[in-house]
Parts: sequence; structure tokens; C-alpha cells
Amino acid sequence: MSPDSPMPHKVYVDEELKSLIPGFIENRIEDFRQVCKCLEMEDWEAIKKIGHVLSGVSGGYGFDHLGEVGKKLEIYAESRDSKM
Repeated sequence: MSPDSPMPHKVYVDEELKSLIPGFIENRIEDFRQVCKCLEMEDWEAIKKIGHVLSGVSGGYGFDHLGEVGKKLEIYAESRDSKM
């Protein structure tokens, strides 16, 4: 890893949730695809909703950092929407 690379984040998943992780990841991939489409259309409200969901569900699966990313996405979209 180069000195400029971001530090990896460890994820701790409860044993009962391990079988749900592949579906969780697939849903997040689709979320990010939707964010890309929404960015092209400047659909800040949709991006804000995706960020809100991301911040809400990620911690429960052990993806705390991803939840932080969702919250930042939500805040950014809200600030962009208020400028319109």
C-alpha cells in the first residue's frame, strides 16, 4: 500500500448476519449506480434519500464507515439542493 492510499476499514459482522452481507453489498452497489445517474440529472433530493438510507442501514451490518459516507452524501446533497 502506498503512503497516499487511504487506510482500509475493518468490518465486524455478527455471525447471524453473514449470510445477508452479499445482498447488502449488491444493494449498495445499486445505490452508487443510482447516485451516479442522479448526479448527471442534478437530482439532489434523490441523492439525499440514498445517503440517508445508506447512513441508516450500514451500521447495523457492521459497515460503520459506509454509514459515515452516507451521512456526508446526504449533507452534501442537501446543501446543493438549497442552492437551487
